[in-house]
Amino acid sequence: MSRRKVPELDTPFSSVEWPVISQESQDTILELLCNLLSPLGQHRRHHVVPSQGKRSRRRIRQANKTSSQEDANSAPLALDRTMGAELEILSGTQRQSEHAPPPPELARFVDTGLVAVTRELAKYASLNITGITAQEAPVPPSIPAPTSVPSPPSSAAPYAAVFVVRSGHPSAFYSHFPQMVAVASQQLAAASPDSPTGPIRLVGFSHACEDRLGASLGIPRVSAVALRSNAPQCQGLLKLLEETVPTVDVRWLDEAQTGEYRDTQIHIADISVGPKRKKKM
Repeated sequence: MSRRKVPELDTPFSSVEWPVISQESQDTILELLCNLLSPLGQHRRHHVVPSQGKRSRRRIRQANKTSSQEDANSAPLALDRTMGAELEILSGTQRQSEHAPPPPELARFVDTGLVAVTRELAKYASLNITGITAQEAPVPPSIPAPTSVPSPPSSAAPYAAVFVVRSGHPSAFYSHFPQMVAVASQQLAAASPDSPTGPIRLVGFSHACEDRLGASLGIPRVSAVALRSNAPQCQGLLKLLEETVPTVDVRWLDEAQTGEYRDTQIHIADISVGPKRKKKM
């Protein structure tokens, strides 16, 4: 294997880096976060029926189909067994959901999943100085108003921290979080200058932390968890985040707003090159 230098076009702006957190602080944050989320996992394990999915019903149909092929006269009985098994699954799920207690209060202040957290951060990033999103801005008189009435702005408190499992997924799934957290923090501060909440803290966990987070929430996999500033029993965790987690610094946002010309940057990448293939005669 030989090495070759290949020129690549690079950005003239500063690169975005995730907040640097010591391993000791990361372990402490993970411990406090799992202790905070554990009531949600206990409620899910004890009172929420896991989804059987289509595989369970397909398995029942295939078993009954096999038995019906052995005896053609048992087809109506096999159909009754299939319908009875499916109804039993549905009725059992419905009975357990009816008698299940309500989820803990913390559930209203926690969002999970890359899509849900990204959507909420995008809502914060679209805030203007008046505190409403661009979708909720008043329509000029010259433009006809839409028939549907826009939903009012949410009264829920904004995010105080976002926790992302980084190593278990390709970087394209979570590389947008530093920029979105930085822009959302700026827009929230501009929309509510007197708000006591500070900037949103971004914490990146390793892939080894995913199993523990999933166990605390009662779900198989966890990619992102967001915690709101007014969540109950979270003041100790938020105080630790303020002391140990630096704010996200996206310098290229300020650099781009200056309007100064920046020279093109050429990055020289050192890559490995395999042996050349011999041409067939």
